[in-house]
Amino acid sequence: MDMEITHFIPIQLPQIDLLLLPFVLFLSITTIVELWKIAVVDRILDELKRKCALCERRSFFHPHSSLPIRHFYSQFIQVYPEQVDLWEEVFNIIENHRDAVTIRRVEDGEEVDVWNYGPYVLNFM
Repeated sequence: MDMEITHFIPIQLPQIDLLLLPFVLFLSITTIVELWKIAVVDRILDELKRKCALCERRSFFHPHSSLPIRHFYSQFIQVYPEQVDLWEEVFNIIENHRDAVTIRRVEDGEEVDVWNYGPYVLNFM
């Protein structure tokens, strides 16, 4: 066991090529943007679910309550411009519901405007 090592095997560490760096940056940015888009879509869907729940309870609390939907709608259009026609149709249905009427009522001692989505019934009396 009296051996002496006289020759070392050279080990070269891998070096990042300068051409690889832009590719890695591109993939990182693309991944971050896609994750952001997913988060935006989740927020839009959550807001629309909340609006649907309010509609089912017939409690759109104020005539301007479509403003949050407008905000999420515009965000969605910016992210997914190919879906513009579908979301314009959905938003028009929400905004121009044929049975929607604005009524005034007292809530918590304060008179407020509310949207009533109940079926419109003509009262001839």
